[in-house]
Parts: sequence; structure tokens; C-alpha cells
Amino acid sequence: IVTWGIDLQGEMSRPVCKLSKKTDNQLIIKEHLTPHPVQWAGPALKRTVLQVSCGGWHLLVASREGNNQLCVYSSGLNNYGQLGHGMCQGESGLVEDNKNREKLTKVEFFEGKGIETVEGGYHGSYFVGGCGKKMYVCGRGDYGQLGIALEQSPIGYFVSTPVRVPLVYDVKTQGNISDPTKNCIVEETIDEDEQPEIEQVAAGSSAHHVIVITKQGDVYSWGFGESGQLGQNRENSSIEEADITLPQKMSLVTKKKVSYKIKYASSGGQHSAVIISTSDSFGKQV
Repeated sequence: IVTWGIDLQGEMSRPVCKLSKKTDNQLIIKEHLTPHPVQWAGPALKRTVLQVSCGGWHLLVASREGNNQLCVYSSGLNNYGQLGHGMCQGESGLVEDNKNREKLTKVEFFEGKGIETVEGGYHGSYFVGGCGKKMYVCGRGDYGQLGIALEQSPIGYFVSTPVRVPLVYDVKTQGNISDPTKNCIVEETIDEDEQPEIEQVAAGSSAHHVIVITKQGDVYSWGFGESGQLGQNRENSSIEEADITLPQKMSLVTKKKVSYKIKYASSGGQHSAVIISTSDSFGKQV
């Protein structure tokens, strides 16, 4: 892996000079703008990189190493726990680990979980393993972008330890929920047979919303929806109701009753784009 650009939070996973008004331009070109290999925390290992994804100010990597072991690494900004390193020891006990990382650091939580897909959002991270049927998230969730709350989360809400996000799950059947604005998913109650296999996750490095395409052709979206970017036809909703806090399946039929299939999705700050194929009522592509 090589990185280049402007590094302010460790997102390029390698040593660079600190930036100020007095920093020499040639030094910036040499250390920031010129591609250089990343650095890995821990012992040197032979590994095969499967995927990389740039979040807002962080970097995610899925790799295969050792005895065919799948691993996840992260670096960069961690103010919302988006690097997924969970809890750490503080002065008065365990606290959320929101310390930045300047080298790619292994996310211990994912040991044995078979993660092959990583996707960096603006202040969040998304991971898919379990043969494509188990999705995990961490990071910021006050716009519903984590997909784990029954109601809108308080400003600044985040989780630093990755949690499951089932696409098919009825939170309301789980009995008494102590706080509907925080994680309402009980992993032990997820019906794994009902979970569709995930084809693609689009979170976007400047987005607070998520689009997921399944191999069966269904599409789910959730998160920030004030600008209609979730594609859920909620034009009559108020601004407060526009956000969606749990995965919701999109209707893939146009007003003219033409069905379509989404092949690829991309999410931006206040918009989304997809590649589609359409068919008429006779199944003929148009």
C-alpha cells in the first residue's frame, strides 16, 4: 500500500512532517504529496492486502496473513471510535479508545470473524465478513448512520467497539428496550438464516448515510436523509424524520411501474448515485 496527499490525523499511515505556515513547500511535496509505502504497527509479517478504503480522515485495510488468517487494520482520526479499537485503560478505569493511530494497527475485535470487505465513511467504518452475511459498524451514529438505534441518537453518539448491523431484524420484537437512541441490536437474537449476502457497501468518505446492495438484488439504506439521499421516497417527512436509524429496504419500482436493479452505488455528502438496469413488465431490459 502506498499513500499520498495531506496527512493531518495519521490517515496516510506513515511519518510525515507537521504542517504550518512555515513548512517548506519542497518538504510537503516530498513527505506528503509523493507516494510512499505505509507503515504497520507490530511485527513485520508477510501479508496480502485484500482491500483498502479511505474514510474522512482514516484508512481501513483488510488483509490475509499467517495461516490464511483474515485481519483488519486501521489508522488516522479516531475521535468517534471509527478505528474500531474498543476500550482502553484510562486513569479511572476502562474508557472508549479514541486515540489517533499514525501506523496501521490491527483491530483485535475482528480476529476470527473473516472480514474481507472494509468501507470508510466520514466518521464511521463498515466491515463485512461471515461469507458476506455479517456486517459490523463502529464510529459516529448521531444521524442514524450506524443503523443500530430505534430512534435518533444524541449529538456526538458513537461506538468504538464494532457491533453487528443485521439488514433483516425487527427491533420492536426484542421486548423492553432501555434506551431506543442507542444500540438496540441483540446479536444473539439475529436470525442468521434471514440475512442476505452483501454485494457492496457504499458509505462515502464525506457521507453520513449508507447504501448496501445484496447479491439477491435488494438495496438497503439508512442514516442522514435530510436531502433525500436515502432514496426512500420520504418527501412528506419533516427534517427530523428524514433520517433513518435502521436499515430499510428501498423500493426498486419507478412511478411508471418499471422495475430496476441497482448494479453499483456511491454515496456522497448530500447525494447518492447508482448504476441501474431497468426492465418493463415483461422482464425485457429497457
